[in-house]
Amino acid sequence: MDGEEIFNFECPIEKAYIKSDSPEPVERDILIEAYLKDELRVNPDLLCHTHFILVLDISGSMNDPLESSKTKLEAVLEATSHVIGELKDKDLVSIITFSNNEKIFCWGQSGKERNKLKHRLKEIYKYPRGATNLSPALKVTQEKLEEMSSQNYSMATKLLLLTDGRIHDVEMCEPLAHEFQEEGIDIDTMGIGEDFHGEDMDRLTSGFMETLENAGQTKAVFEKSLRILQNTVATKVKVELAPTQGVEIRGMAKISPDVQLISTDKRIILFENVDRNRRYAAVVRALIDSSEMGEKAVLTITLSFDIPKKNIIDESIERVVVVHFLNDETKLSQPPNSEVIHASTYYTIALRAQEIQENNDNTELVMRNLKLMINRLKKIGDMETMTRWEAVRDDYIKKGEFSLEEYNKVAVSKTKTSTAYSALPPPDTWDEAYDDDLTW
Repeated sequence: MDGEEIFNFECPIEKAYIKSDSPEPVERDILIEAYLKDELRVNPDLLCHTHFILVLDISGSMNDPLESSKTKLEAVLEATSHVIGELKDKDLVSIITFSNNEKIFCWGQSGKERNKLKHRLKEIYKYPRGATNLSPALKVTQEKLEEMSSQNYSMATKLLLLTDGRIHDVEMCEPLAHEFQEEGIDIDTMGIGEDFHGEDMDRLTSGFMETLENAGQTKAVFEKSLRILQNTVATKVKVELAPTQGVEIRGMAKISPDVQLISTDKRIILFENVDRNRRYAAVVRALIDSSEMGEKAVLTITLSFDIPKKNIIDESIERVVVVHFLNDETKLSQPPNSEVIHASTYYTIALRAQEIQENNDNTELVMRNLKLMINRLKKIGDMETMTRWEAVRDDYIKKGEFSLEEYNKVAVSKTKTSTAYSALPPPDTWDEAYDDDLTW
């Protein structure tokens, strides 16, 4: 089985025709989409065994109430007990708490031990509480993963990171988070209550970010994180970009299943674990120098991945993006690729959201960006995301400034795209044994 039998991998350009010998370089957006072929999506034998790592804040403020009859910590441990009960026998779970110091509650425990682990969770209530120092917990997680790397080949691994306040050592955590991502390990981040700092959590997120407002939602989001992991077929999925001479990569952003701006330094887009039910997509913005008439390759895009259950390691697929320099006005005036334009909207939202966060005291700029984002979302029909941003705008108008709560809405909204874009339709190939309970 080669790469072309595993992934649908497409790289359309916004508009492939460019005026020959144009006086200025031309900017073009390129959409990168990758998702599993139907035959792999419906085969439960290809699902990876999983290692679900929960890194949980137990600082003093976790004793504060989340709702009238329950503290934040009680809600988190109830959700933890629930997802432990959802583990399959060959899955692994690890739980590390952090406060002034990190503490390993359990490491690499089999799903067969679920009942024993659930019974032991009450021990965490007796752990010492203090500040919110995350980096020691991330470091010990990294060390423990290195120790078991030889056993971990067929595992899809994810971190669920939860806090209720400001992480005091976020500057030390950010490079560690990037190292996890480079190893193909997703990080989902959760902020419980109203006092967490979404802009800090956003820096550590490679999966999705969520605000948890009550115990029921906490349990549901923990389960969502585990279920996405349990649907993994491909691991260590990444895209590498190689521009040709005269082409500059101006910017990159993942736009599905979540929105995230990406540094252009390494020209790599990390998709990590690929869920069988999701479309993975990114937008690359390139500046192309003018040229004489003719066809020119501007970008080579390589998708690489592992399929552990098929013993496929570092398989790859390559695509070459081509433009045509010409002076034919009928072709130059053709409309751009609508799918690319749709995807580019989410890239624009990520850029505008970042500008809002960096210039939150500039009322004119904030309102202009919010108006642009809402109008763009309305134009492409993403009413769900539009409604979230309208709520951010209305709060800003009412209060005249961004409070922590509004910052969190901006940060969380920036990591989400519409379900309509991310979720794949039911597969054309149907298998009686396929478990569709989680998706369709």
